[in-house]
Amino acid sequence: MAKAGRKAQHYRDPDTGMVYNGLGRRPSKNGTPGRFYAINDRNKTFGADPKIAVAKFEAYQHQTRGERPLLVFGVDTAVQDIAGNGIQLSGSNGNGTLHTPDRETWDRILKVGDDYQRVPDELKPLIMGLQAHKEHWPQYAEERGLDPELPFEGYWPDYIYWLVGRWIKSEPDDAAQKLGIPQLKNIDAIEPPKPSLPLRELANLYLSKSVDPTICERRTTRRFMEFAKIVGVKTVKKISHEHIEQYGNSIHKDGRRRGHKPSWMGIRFNAIKTVFAYALKRGRDQSEIARVLLLLKMLAAPKDMTGSTAASVSREDLHALLGCADDRMRAMMLVGLNCAFYPCDLRRVPASAVDLENGYLVFPRTKIGKPIPRVAVLWERTIEAIRCYQSAHPHNAVDEQSGETLLFDGHKGERVKASTIRGFVAALRGMAGVPEFQFNQLRDGAYTAIIEAGIDITQGEILMGHSVGGVKDAYIERRPEIVRAACEAVEQHYFS
Repeated sequence: MAKAGRKAQHYRDPDTGMVYNGLGRRPSKNGTPGRFYAINDRNKTFGADPKIAVAKFEAYQHQTRGERPLLVFGVDTAVQDIAGNGIQLSGSNGNGTLHTPDRETWDRILKVGDDYQRVPDELKPLIMGLQAHKEHWPQYAEERGLDPELPFEGYWPDYIYWLVGRWIKSEPDDAAQKLGIPQLKNIDAIEPPKPSLPLRELANLYLSKSVDPTICERRTTRRFMEFAKIVGVKTVKKISHEHIEQYGNSIHKDGRRRGHKPSWMGIRFNAIKTVFAYALKRGRDQSEIARVLLLLKMLAAPKDMTGSTAASVSREDLHALLGCADDRMRAMMLVGLNCAFYPCDLRRVPASAVDLENGYLVFPRTKIGKPIPRVAVLWERTIEAIRCYQSAHPHNAVDEQSGETLLFDGHKGERVKASTIRGFVAALRGMAGVPEFQFNQLRDGAYTAIIEAGIDITQGEILMGHSVGGVKDAYIERRPEIVRAACEAVEQHYFS
């Protein structure tokens, strides 16, 4: 007996004294015996008869442990549960396991579920004959290591599968005729179904294309796994038109919520296509991947993001935000505007990239597999904000690849993540009363200010981190003052 005030975690058979851990029984009501249930899933019940309940509970445990029944039908071997029956999938092997070639065959034979009254008509003479059940039950119980004295009714539908499999293997011609499946006559010659590729395997395949994956390749892999999480399937075969549409709608909604441009969606869509195309190139499950690539053609970034916010932050909003920012967020905001940084640049810039004495930033940003120099001439207010932040927050965050100390870290000294910056921004815009602000608007504001000031567009491109023809990277890194006029134009626009 369980102690008072605590729920029982097992059932003890009063006749045999056997204890069944995980089996519970509800209290009786108005003279009606309580039903038995699985303690880890109270919605799974086994009736009120103790013996049948124990048998059903053991069958339930047998299924949830993933043990393999005699009759196994195969379509997609990466899926471990079909129709909620806990039936594993595999090909034919020497221990008596049986498979059928396709899902249609599965559906035609196993229209049973937990209600064995729904057995197909052609199987009723075999399945519904109680004499047949009694005759073969001891053999079934022996193979499963069960007590043959237990009532076999508690082992539906697994016992039905076992009987059907026994019949097909022992009388394949009869089964082929009655079921209308001529392939069963040569059941031993049927090839096991090929396993469907897990999406995780495709991601790993793409990531292993080079010995040392670039940041771009890692980002593409993360976006692919984001796709897998949104569609909610684990294998290539499971992907349908509805899943692609679901993913497209999810990304579009997220892009509008964050105020991103259409290109933000396009980058994510291309990442998914890239991983699938690489797997096709490597010869993996070509027919299925080619099918998915055709489905992916429906993904296209819109020409505009209806409902998105303005591209650049206004002067008034910027000052409201800076007025509510703490030391960390003020430094982040000013560096982001001064250097035209993306959030991903901000969280990767090392402390060594900032020369506070001379007022320069020189930071090689990896883009599409190669480093692109990011340079800026720092404003006095930016330098002051960085020093104020550094004096109040010792630096503990370290870049995993380079081993360098990073310029910014989180509240607990950890490396800043994109989600961390989004959290900082969300809190700041709430305090400042600027609900539409996104960090990317600082970068867009910087570029807008440069264009409106009439500065040479080459300076703007260099500050933004774009490749510029005719200007060598080494020269840019040695002469960061090349963007002085551009940086001054941004400061004049927002602070004059």
